[in-house]
Amino acid sequence: MITMRVNDADLRNLYRRLSPIERTIRLRAGMMESQQYLQGQIQQAMAVDSGRGRDSVLPTPITGALPGNLRGTVGSAEVHVLVMERGRTPDSRMPPIGPIQLWMTRHGIPITPESVFLIRRAIGRRGIRGWPRWMFRNAARRGRRVIAGIIVRHLRTTP
Repeated sequence: MITMRVNDADLRNLYRRLSPIERTIRLRAGMMESQQYLQGQIQQAMAVDSGRGRDSVLPTPITGALPGNLRGTVGSAEVHVLVMERGRTPDSRMPPIGPIQLWMTRHGIPITPESVFLIRRAIGRRGIRGWPRWMFRNAARRGRRVIAGIIVRHLRTTP
């Protein structure tokens, strides 16, 4: 999950020429565009099996009324997206049965209690190679300058 906050001190010079209501409107518009940018960056970086994880990455409504209090988030409610972000380390708990069975079905692997157990145990023991992906962290790091530019552009633009 990525949370953005607008810092008043950095934008004070641009604020002077705008009313508080106009500031809030423009900052909200800039934050909405920034959220869309981050959402796109995260979704591009995701590995896709069924597409459910990629489709679950969404911006949340921007909260706060004052310019210094605005907050926007891009995240996912899917648990496996967190596993994709941070990885699954070796010698951890076995993953749940349900998602493994769905994965096996999508990939044409016959489902038996033994095969489900063996896959779960292997993932628990070995972790998942090639992970973590750090899609959210990398998007936030790469997007700092872009987001700052988006916010400043929205504050400078005349209606």
